[in-house]
Amino acid sequence: MGIRRINYIDEDNNNIIKIVKESNGMYENEKYAYSLLKENIPKFIECDDNTNTIIIEKIKGKTLNEIEITDEIVEKLANAIKKIHSHIRDGKVFVHGDLHKENILYYNDEIYFIDFCCSRYDIPEVDYSALEIHVLDTKEKIELFYNILGVNPDKELLRKEKVKHCLSHLAWATTDKFKSINTKSKKIIEENDDLLKENDFDYLGLIKLNNSENIENLVSKINDGLFVSRSNEYYAKKTYNELVDFRENLKKLFPLEIKKAFIVCEYMLNASYRIFYEDYKRALNREINNIDVSQKCMEEDVKNIIECLRNKVIDTPRFSLQKTDNDVYVENRLIEGDHKMLLYKTISNIHDANHIVCPLYSAILIGPFFKILHGTDYSYVKFGVHDQNMKQLYDEGKITLNNISINNSFPSNIEIFDGNIGTGQTLIILKEIFTKKNINVKTGTLEISYEYMDKNKDFSILENIDYKTYVSTRHHTTTDDLVCTLCNNHKDYIKKLRSYGFQNQFLDDIELLYNRGKSICEMNNISFDSLVKYDSNFVLSMDIMNKKIRYLEKYPIQKAISIIRDYPKVNIIDLDRFYGESQSLEIIREIMKIKKVRVGGGIRKKEEIQKLLDMGAEKVIIGTHATPELLKDFEPEKIIVGLDSIDRRTNTVVNIPEKIKLFEPYCSEFNYVSVEHDGKASGGDLDNAIKYSKLTKKIFNCVGGISTKEEMEKLKKHNVGCTIGRKLQEGYFE
Repeated sequence: MGIRRINYIDEDNNNIIKIVKESNGMYENEKYAYSLLKENIPKFIECDDNTNTIIIEKIKGKTLNEIEITDEIVEKLANAIKKIHSHIRDGKVFVHGDLHKENILYYNDEIYFIDFCCSRYDIPEVDYSALEIHVLDTKEKIELFYNILGVNPDKELLRKEKVKHCLSHLAWATTDKFKSINTKSKKIIEENDDLLKENDFDYLGLIKLNNSENIENLVSKINDGLFVSRSNEYYAKKTYNELVDFRENLKKLFPLEIKKAFIVCEYMLNASYRIFYEDYKRALNREINNIDVSQKCMEEDVKNIIECLRNKVIDTPRFSLQKTDNDVYVENRLIEGDHKMLLYKTISNIHDANHIVCPLYSAILIGPFFKILHGTDYSYVKFGVHDQNMKQLYDEGKITLNNISINNSFPSNIEIFDGNIGTGQTLIILKEIFTKKNINVKTGTLEISYEYMDKNKDFSILENIDYKTYVSTRHHTTTDDLVCTLCNNHKDYIKKLRSYGFQNQFLDDIELLYNRGKSICEMNNISFDSLVKYDSNFVLSMDIMNKKIRYLEKYPIQKAISIIRDYPKVNIIDLDRFYGESQSLEIIREIMKIKKVRVGGGIRKKEEIQKLLDMGAEKVIIGTHATPELLKDFEPEKIIVGLDSIDRRTNTVVNIPEKIKLFEPYCSEFNYVSVEHDGKASGGDLDNAIKYSKLTKKIFNCVGGISTKEEMEKLKKHNVGCTIGRKLQEGYFE
């Protein structure tokens, strides 16, 4: 959880003295506002640029939090806003940027605004949205406000600004205000759910524990036996010495069984990482000589995380962090690359690395993982183009290897690994910096923002990356919204996870991310050997009816398609065609622009097969109406034959071995459909599917009634595909 750094404020009988400690130009914003505005603000006395100090007249009125908001006050507020917004530059108005009741005073029948740290030129809806959230608490007051202003705000812009405002509040809230702010913000966010992008959310690990004894404060209970593996404590801001004590106290919980140990080790790693990050900054500024202690603790915590992933017993950690005489609040950075299993699976496959160099911001764990798994040396550089204007500093010639690294020497061959990339600029720039030192460089990344590349149709960065993966970034950093949703309402948390494609009973999150990246690459004809591979036997079966994807009707079609894209194979069954004439070809065409799918449902004619193949169907599924005559003119690789256990037209038992022999020359796959089990989600006919699969060398899939991961795994042992329909749709998508 983000904790706001409070500006220093003092006062005497007549004046307010404010020292602006916050960055991002906030002092300049406030200073400019007092030079620009002449009404409805305290009188400006003086300022000191060297100390970021502003002295203003003390207004002895009350905040709007302390008085009733009457129609008269709404009228005066509207007139005051009108005066602020009368200042225009480049088509934009001057806005306060952070309006809430504490920043608005009422004195001598007049409105006064204070705290202009977030002021700027922007659209007026920036201020309107804040006032609607914090001040104008009834529909009547809102209507009165806009009537007096004489404006009709852009409703779509207003909605967007409300969501931005709420997300900002979640990030900037102080601990004591976090819960109350979130309650209001969460409601607004949920009401405007369609405006949220996937990068507004991360996920927290769900883990099954028999109980949470000894780690009660480290987990949040969802229901019996199911816990979220991080509670508020993980996100709490702490000083350097508080983190030292926290990690030391966690050591006292050992020994623990594996799942509990993983949770505790993750908290320990979060503490040691944050202290290491602080130590690295101090070492870079030559304030301390080395980072050995915190680095050793972080490596031990990584080692224990790996042991948990390997399902091994964890010994009580040996190493301890050391306190500092100069205790400070450590920057509340959480580990971005916190897919521990992804790190483990990916790095396990890389054996030829010489010396790993990691951007400190997003790749903090990569080096330690390499060292623990392969003994590879590693070092860090304090550089990332998305942080602190690093790209601009590099362009200005102010970034050199000496001022971003505490390592004085590097071998002649290195590998630069990033956690996740969008444009790849961090890797490109770092490669240039090292190449200028006559160092040979290879680059790699664990996750790639394929959505970003797909949107911009620019995959050029992939050509220059030596170690690539199909895993797509669906998230970036853990956001305060999801943390607080978790803390306030577990049901909302689960719902939010599901709506964005997380928490799946058949595929884990890394597989879903992998399938998404692979799907995007397939649609753009990009092929390479991924660092990780998932050979799944899972097939998602989705029905289309009345031009909608069943169970995803409430989503816009592009959102619905983006959800099903996360699966390795997808069968689209056109129920309209099954019962008569297809009404959904346009929807199927839209799906095939984003995901290669197999299409079936009531296909009777060669023309229908050819049309679907021409549209881009990966394969066409023909069931009840399949005949050798119908299929003989098509490539077998493009055909899947459905084998119903019972003929749906005559209600007679089908001789499956005979059907397999008949159709084997005309197809590449068989779908064995247990009609008796189909649509019931109460268990499939696994034994017969496995038995029949032995009769052919073609790919063989089991369809009908499958409802558990154990069934999927049993089929996989016999190289039989597992097709899931109703169980996933009703239990997950509904």
